[in-house]
Amino acid sequence: MNRSRKLKHLALYESLILATLRVFALRYDYLALYESLILATLRVFASRYDYLALYESLILATLRVFALRYDYLALYESLILATLRVFALRYDYLALYESLILATLRVFALRYDYLALYESLDRRKR
Repeated sequence: MNRSRKLKHLALYESLILATLRVFALRYDYLALYESLILATLRVFASRYDYLALYESLILATLRVFALRYDYLALYESLILATLRVFALRYDYLALYESLILATLRVFALRYDYLALYESLDRRKR
């Protein structure tokens, strides 16, 4: 996917996330919101696109929309849970999880310290 098309898709996700947040407002929990968003996205993209690229765009758009307002770790936990619920028994969970981790790492790329990210994950487990 060329850069121009990727940016258009990113703008589409940002609009979709913002619109979804306005509709759901404070009435629903974020997990339900992500499930709806992922289902809507899958319907629109159908089988036309690479799911890994789709997740990268979704994560980038989510980070832009949520900015500094929320705890990123909690946000990713919700996104992973919602993704697993939507994909249910249709896909291999391990492959799905690996794709999601790869996409997340690509998005964070050189912007964040991997060790700090791992430490925050480890602290949450304890």
